[in-house]
Amino acid sequence: MLITAQFSIYPLKVEDYSDYVYETVKIVKSFGLEVEIGPASSITYGDSEKVLKAFNEVMEKLGEKIKFVFIITFSNACPKPGIKDK
Repeated sequence: MLITAQFSIYPLKVEDYSDYVYETVKIVKSFGLEVEIGPASSITYGDSEKVLKAFNEVMEKLGEKIKFVFIITFSNACPKPGIKDK
């Protein structure tokens, strides 16, 4: 199933959170997913299994380094513009 995921990561108790935000985006992109970066959240589109695996990888890798809040909103009603689900 094709889904859209809007996500935000909030590193806790760190001086500079931007490195962790960029690391999150890099991990998601490493799964072959496009990421649209916004001022407060980012959006990715793709197969639900691939998206969930990417987010699981983010949680594993960042969880080894820091504490964080990871907010994700999924939708199967808003796929990437121009792409139709079966």
